[in-house]
Amino acid sequence: MKTTYGWVGGNGTNTSVFSGLPGGLCGYFDGIFDYAELEGYCWSSSPFSSDAWYRGLDFYFENVVRYYSNRRFGFSVRCVRDAE
Repeated sequence: MKTTYGWVGGNGTNTSVFSGLPGGLCGYFDGIFDYAELEGYCWSSSPFSSDAWYRGLDFYFENVVRYYSNRRFGFSVRCVRDAE
């Protein structure tokens, strides 16, 4: 899922053609942007109570993670078009 470039400490193989890039995050506590070359998070459109689901890629792991978080965090958004 990760691109073959741009990840500090562990590029991916991109065998899925998703081309996930490390976008980092912006914390809502302090507004500091961090982890730009280490982690990539994308919001889901699915809510979870007052929070929201997101998917994540990490420089160290090859699997995609799924968590929920406060909506005030600054994660990336990836638009996906339905196949026609």
